[in-house]
Amino acid sequence: MAEKLGNYRTNQNRFKLVNQLEIVGSEKRIPDGILTINGLPLVVFEFKSAIKEEATICNAFKQLTVRYRRDIPELFKYNAFCVISDGVNNKAGSLFAPYEFFYSWRKTDGGDLVEVDGINSLHSLIQGMFQTTRLLDVIRNFIFFPDTSRHEEKVLCRYPQYYAATKLVQNILQHMRIEANGDGVNRRATAKAERTLVPPVAAKAIRCFS
Repeated sequence: MAEKLGNYRTNQNRFKLVNQLEIVGSEKRIPDGILTINGLPLVVFEFKSAIKEEATICNAFKQLTVRYRRDIPELFKYNAFCVISDGVNNKAGSLFAPYEFFYSWRKTDGGDLVEVDGINSLHSLIQGMFQTTRLLDVIRNFIFFPDTSRHEEKVLCRYPQYYAATKLVQNILQHMRIEANGDGVNRRATAKAERTLVPPVAAKAIRCFS
């Protein structure tokens, strides 16, 4: 699965969705979907059918966090988060999180006035969370590892935290900007401020609302 080393520049990341890949560990398992970025398996998907009462997204959660984690642990070395879905209920969460901490991504962007649910939440998940720039931002800045935890713990942001934190950072940067004078200094200062501001603001938002 891993790709050869290359010069991955901004906007040149390679996104690939792998379907039904057989992976052999202590047992052979076949995840429904794996999203790789530059060859790294960062998101794992497990799907169930909404019309089968005996196969719910809770079963998908158990399959990921119990069977796959036990039998093919190598798959999760680089995992950022997981997605469980039956087409109607669609949720994302950390591999280490309890089922009740898997949440829907109910807005495609921070400007949406209405939170969607049901089938529409699949669209908002794909168009919102998995918009490529936003997905990279979530993976880079909005996954929180508690410093004091003695357990395997990783916290994935929810969509209100993401949109609130990014809006706050944008407002701060907007007030920092000075009219461009062509020397590039201000642009570099703003870029440096963005790199400095986003991680702590994101971590603070996740800690406050988790």
